[in-house]
Amino acid sequence: MTIPYVIGVDLGGSVTRVLVADADGQRAGYGTAGGGNPISRGLEATVESLRTAGAVALDGLEPGRVAYAVLGLAGVGTFGTAVDAAISDVWRSVGLDCVRALRPDAEIAFAAGTPSSDGFVLIAGTGAVSGYICGSRMTLSSDGHGWLLGDRGSGFWLGREAVLAALAAGEGYGPATQLRPTVIRALGLDPSKATSAEVARVIYQRPPITLSEFAPLVTDAAGHGDEVARDIMERAAVHLIESLTSVVRRAGSPTGLPVVMAGGVLAAYAPLRSAVQTGIEALGGVPCASESSVVGAVALAIRGLTDAPPRADAMAALRASCAV
Repeated sequence: MTIPYVIGVDLGGSVTRVLVADADGQRAGYGTAGGGNPISRGLEATVESLRTAGAVALDGLEPGRVAYAVLGLAGVGTFGTAVDAAISDVWRSVGLDCVRALRPDAEIAFAAGTPSSDGFVLIAGTGAVSGYICGSRMTLSSDGHGWLLGDRGSGFWLGREAVLAALAAGEGYGPATQLRPTVIRALGLDPSKATSAEVARVIYQRPPITLSEFAPLVTDAAGHGDEVARDIMERAAVHLIESLTSVVRRAGSPTGLPVVMAGGVLAAYAPLRSAVQTGIEALGGVPCASESSVVGAVALAIRGLTDAPPRADAMAALRASCAV
């Protein structure tokens, strides 16, 4: 008997990942492309990234064997039916005709961190959101409102704070910080000559979400003792814990449940991760790490196809094989 395939997709703000596995959790194909979140990148980028990563992941495989797919993205309902219509076009272009489900990125991140179907998730990547997961579905959330309206403590938020700190230092209403020269150099300008007006001009010529590219400048500066950068990271921790606390309280303050931490920002800076873990424990939760959201999407796809959780050893092997 031929074992069917499932597909997991993580349409992230920075990277799109597509993972094909069989229903037993054995990897069959894997592809990556640029950011695919429609809020931060636009729907055209979603289509292009999904098509590119999907074609690589399916190379040499029979699309007809794919029986179920789960696609995770932030702000899944923001574009209404437009996203689903766009995905339908991509599906046809790569030869797929299977059941598929669009799920919030928080749900796939949670599934990547624990086999439990109940608990909490806290994401700090390009964006930021926290949520209560019940029966593998997010029933409560806080933040996750995108770069314009929220995402406090996210990579975008850190990048914007870095630029604000650089401007403040240059104009004298903020303390000196190594963020000023590093941000200016990252913009392709000369730190010894660039004015604040030139910095602002270059920033406004770029898509807003690209401010998230400056997040590593903050974590690096904080790691080297820059007080302004450390203050930014401390405020990020406060924002993230505030968001999670809001969800935990609205869920009735349950204790002993897993709290899955996900996203590149939490992974990149140990003091932030430690502060968040301390906050989670104070709320009565059990901190867990989400190592690969696309593996979480595959886990949900296997659940959808077989009505049973995937084997833990198979998921661990998939995480190792993707090395993300």
